[in-house]
Amino acid sequence: MRSRFATITLICFLAAAVPGTALALDNDLTLYRLSYFDTNDGRYHGDQTAFRHLSNELGMVFAPRMLAPASTTGLSGFELGLEASLNTIRNDKYYWKNAVEGGTPSDILTTMQLHFRKGLPSSFEIGTIFTYLFQSQMFAVGAEAKWALNEGFIYAPDVAIRAAVNRVIGSRDIDLTVAGFDLCISKTFGIFGSAQITPYIGYDFAVVWAGSRVLDATPGDTRDDTPATATSNGLPLDQFAFERETILNHRGFIGLRLKADIAVVAYEFISGFDGTYTNTFKAAVEF
Repeated sequence: MRSRFATITLICFLAAAVPGTALALDNDLTLYRLSYFDTNDGRYHGDQTAFRHLSNELGMVFAPRMLAPASTTGLSGFELGLEASLNTIRNDKYYWKNAVEGGTPSDILTTMQLHFRKGLPSSFEIGTIFTYLFQSQMFAVGAEAKWALNEGFIYAPDVAIRAAVNRVIGSRDIDLTVAGFDLCISKTFGIFGSAQITPYIGYDFAVVWAGSRVLDATPGDTRDDTPATATSNGLPLDQFAFERETILNHRGFIGLRLKADIAVVAYEFISGFDGTYTNTFKAAVEF
């Protein structure tokens, strides 16, 4: 029965994640639109400020979620969960309107995560995360490691630190990696004699590394793609690449986890200092 549940969960995730068409979807990136023509040097350049803002907000959409208390699953335990996140973005900003295929992005981007956690000796835990952004061809593959400095004491809260990284794939335009470093505090309480409720709170330090491939500012015009118009760096006048960015973020999160037998449900709210936030809901089994 347990293996059947895991199989059904994986099938549901893959069915939701696979795009119905090979064509570009509304949330796929079109970064060449974040460019401008400089009359001084007669060539196109990327709007680096716009790229930085877009990369950071998209990075927070793909950033790892904690979705667990400070305690681990235990040496022989593991958890398999399906998560859905509602991520706010500044969809009214020009960089979102210009840089996505649909041109009219929603203020909320929805992602789905398949999250696996496995306990190890000495209060360590490892996990894997697979994330899909709806209405796009972008995925993220990630890994995490957690260490509970203190867990299982009756009168003291559980405390843990975690490091996680997600690598975004599926976009030809952007090179995006997001890492998170978390401090989490939680306390588990028994309810009704057979269930547990665990509130938790924490701090997340997230780092976004972003870059781009060479982009063509005028993809519909091939007249300026000849070597005769190439610059000293070997690129035609209408081609450019964004400089790499390293962006630091400070976020806080709070969550609530309910466990009854092997069934787990959880909710987590993450808020960044820039005003964007994420609501995540989780259904899982823990053995």
